[in-house]
Amino acid sequence: MAGRPRRRARLAEAGELVPVERERHGDGCACRRCSGWESANQAAVRHGSYASPARLSSDERTQELADGIRRAMPVYTAADEPAVQMLAITMRRVERATEAIEAADAMAGDHPIAEYLADTAPKLLALRDDLRGWLRLSARLAGDLGMTPMARARLSLDLVRTEDALAGLMDEGRRIRLERDGSGG
Repeated sequence: MAGRPRRRARLAEAGELVPVERERHGDGCACRRCSGWESANQAAVRHGSYASPARLSSDERTQELADGIRRAMPVYTAADEPAVQMLAITMRRVERATEAIEAADAMAGDHPIAEYLADTAPKLLALRDDLRGWLRLSARLAGDLGMTPMARARLSLDLVRTEDALAGLMDEGRRIRLERDGSGG
């Protein structure tokens, strides 16, 4: 270690930073470390599940999901829009994560243990955990928007109670009107 040069810039005797030359490889080395990345490289392209909400909300597929959510809702008002957008973004994350996991499963082929032994296993495990969380969040948001059987049942009960209360108020109004018309006439 003592004879091995450091990779960072060194301070020259005058106190100026001087970049360390490529010490590990010779001139003409074409590795990424020596030559750098080409423009439009695809090395850092990921599955996109962790894309920012702003980027996902402008995604065409996310907007398609939001349109479908609005159509599927039993009742929609403009006040529901933030929850609709959150559900669409979460559903898009679920789609992207599922695609990435399915691709990893396909690469493992007939050896399902391979995906757990690979260098990317911790990232894949984290993605699976996040996928479970996104599925739970999607279910909760869908329920909040009245899109699950239980939520629709609650809405129906509330509507029945409201109708019963309105019917009671109408009967009370008729009774009061009759009493007023009968005693004043």
